[in-house]
Amino acid sequence: MADQSERAADNTGFVDKPLRHQYTLFWGVAAQFCYVGSQVAIAGYFIHYCVEVKPSLSSADGANLLAVAQALFAIGRFVAAFMMKYIRPRIILFVYMTGIIIFIVAAIPTSGNAAIAMLSMVLFFESCIFPTIFTLSLRGLGRHTKRGASFLVASVSGGAVFPPILGAVVDARSTRVAMSVPLAGFLVAYSFPIYLNLCKAQELDAFNETSIGIESSAETSSIKDAEKFTGKEMESGKVERVNSRS
Repeated sequence: MADQSERAADNTGFVDKPLRHQYTLFWGVAAQFCYVGSQVAIAGYFIHYCVEVKPSLSSADGANLLAVAQALFAIGRFVAAFMMKYIRPRIILFVYMTGIIIFIVAAIPTSGNAAIAMLSMVLFFESCIFPTIFTLSLRGLGRHTKRGASFLVASVSGGAVFPPILGAVVDARSTRVAMSVPLAGFLVAYSFPIYLNLCKAQELDAFNETSIGIESSAETSSIKDAEKFTGKEMESGKVERVNSRS
């Protein structure tokens, strides 16, 4: 990764900066912290939400609905993976985060089946957020890539912060009102794709388009072919010497 960044500097504008100046990384860590916290909070209170917005449902029914929502999550990830073959990851991240914001805002004031459907769609759009934030935050880090990855892994600790806050609001008000807690976290995470698309688009696209470090160059291929040819010559020479001795 570091070698690729340095060799592609002419196209990507890569500059080897100190870790403290890697602002995209730290923004991504903050976005990941808030996103994971919001995702875990919603998953943890999904059943409680279903029972509240539709009192005729039991906890078992809510568990079944959570399974459906998790299936939508899986489908959303496959859809995003297919789309990334044709669409920039930064754009997909923006679109999916927009979907999350729209549907969680719609889930707060509604009730009944519509509310459950809205929250289920939130899980659909959550599907590709974590890996996409992770990879885009590491773009252009060069020698800081490993340390940056450790920061992003540590940011999943947001999953231990947001659920207790949501639970406190549930006890004080209601689960629907408490969904404003993950909404706040999603808004922070939403700022990251906005920043990427407005300020880092050219650099990110250049990294996506470069084949340095991924595909072997013509020079490297010729060297490998020469090595193979030399190896064959050496082997044939050994065979000839053995035959002459015998």
